[in-house]
Amino acid sequence: MSTVLAEVSARLQDQQRFSNAAAADEDNSMGRVGDQFDMFDHPDGHRRHFPPGYTLQNCKLQFMYQLWHCGDGTQRICPINDFTPRDRSVWSRRMNKSYSELKSLMESIDHAARNNNVATRARMTRADAQNCFLAGYSEINVKTTTPSGKVRDIAQLKWQPALRYKQKKV
Repeated sequence: MSTVLAEVSARLQDQQRFSNAAAADEDNSMGRVGDQFDMFDHPDGHRRHFPPGYTLQNCKLQFMYQLWHCGDGTQRICPINDFTPRDRSVWSRRMNKSYSELKSLMESIDHAARNNNVATRARMTRADAQNCFLAGYSEINVKTTTPSGKVRDIAQLKWQPALRYKQKKV
């Protein structure tokens, strides 16, 4: 019973986070980075696109896709794909590896969306990102059944398990 409640609670939190972020820039065209997003001062004296202590969130694949392309309007953090190597230089080796894995996953969703005739752009609104995700997520070659035979809903996966379940190309 408690695991069911924890799962429902996690889903509600993800939905709330998604709706808050969508409401923050609903009509925003996601133009120049300087217009919507902040640069944050770090203890080493450099300014970066994310605040000190920022880590990649372990959230649903769909929400991470929107963070990747649209950023986090509530915290004024630019799209993750705009993070520069200089920004990421403060991250641990493992965090940089996670970034590379995430980049590969997001590019595969973009590629699948383009194959389904949905245009991807460098700057997307949340609605554009939603359309691209819906067009591309089902073709990212993730195992659709669990070892026990249950059907796996790819859209409900968090991005790290999606990487783990991704099948290797033959």
